[in-house]
Amino acid sequence: MSVVSRVAFKIPSVKAIAAERDDLVRQVENICGQRDALEHERDELAAHCVRLDREAGEALDRERRLVEERTQVVIDRDTLAGERDELRGHCERLERQLAERCEMEQELRAELASLNRLHQEFAERAIEMIGSEAWAAQMRRDWDERARRNALHFTNSERSDWDEAGYDATGEQNIRELILNDMGNICQGVDPAAMRMVEIGCGAGRMTKALANIFGEVHAVDISAEMIRLAGERLAGVKNVLFHHNSGMDLRDLPTEQFDFALSFIVFQHIPSKDVIESYIGEVHRVLKPGRLFKFQVQGGNFENAERLSTWLGAGYTRAEMQELAARHGFELRYAHGEGTQDFWLWFFKR
Repeated sequence: MSVVSRVAFKIPSVKAIAAERDDLVRQVENICGQRDALEHERDELAAHCVRLDREAGEALDRERRLVEERTQVVIDRDTLAGERDELRGHCERLERQLAERCEMEQELRAELASLNRLHQEFAERAIEMIGSEAWAAQMRRDWDERARRNALHFTNSERSDWDEAGYDATGEQNIRELILNDMGNICQGVDPAAMRMVEIGCGAGRMTKALANIFGEVHAVDISAEMIRLAGERLAGVKNVLFHHNSGMDLRDLPTEQFDFALSFIVFQHIPSKDVIESYIGEVHRVLKPGRLFKFQVQGGNFENAERLSTWLGAGYTRAEMQELAARHGFELRYAHGEGTQDFWLWFFKR
């Protein structure tokens, strides 16, 4: 082979060199692209590291705060635990004191109940010893004095400054409730205008005028001469009312078996002597016609701390006592309402 041929064989062609150059250029561009990508990734990683550093710093700050808060919580917990223990001890002391007070209260209640029983027994013995006539005399004096002081108030103590119209209106209301709502038992088919009735304890005539508007003849009875005088003045123009000043124990001015109905309201509750009340019941039996009604109200029990030895709060009754009282005086106790209260109502029908 010639020298020229050998040289041609060893020297790359221009085309090959250009291709190799282009390949190198591509490799360089590829490397530059990779470099740029790596630099971008590096920058992102650097920014991420900065963020992580910042977040780590913030986390450390939070951790420090949490540690401080936890420390404070532990302190507060220990403080509260100490307060709890103190309060538990205080509660235990209070419970012991309360138990002691309850025991003392029970003892005091038992002593008070015993004293009340003794007081009731003493009052009952004293009332028996004083006697019915003496009680009647005392009631007469007391109710005369009350009539002079303020008759309208003492016969309706809801107010101390009644005017005539307001006072009379309360009587009319009572008659609507007590009489007009019970005409079947009261009249038993008889025309009320043809009936004669007795009102025991008429006072200043609070209900008497309203009764006179219903019944043909009203006999109004009271222990107080002052009350009778005032009632007579207040009802001077009412022709079918007759007033009677009685002894406080009987109805001796009234004839036997001539009356169709008897009523007593807010009267017996002021009588301390059961003998006086029983005397009235016996007298009502005498004056009523057979089969007719005595409707009245008494105290329905003995009230704690009540002053028995007075003419304001009277003797109390149970239904059983009233049943015996009715039978003893020839009545039938047909209805009763309000046992255990101040407004204990009885319907006594004469046998």
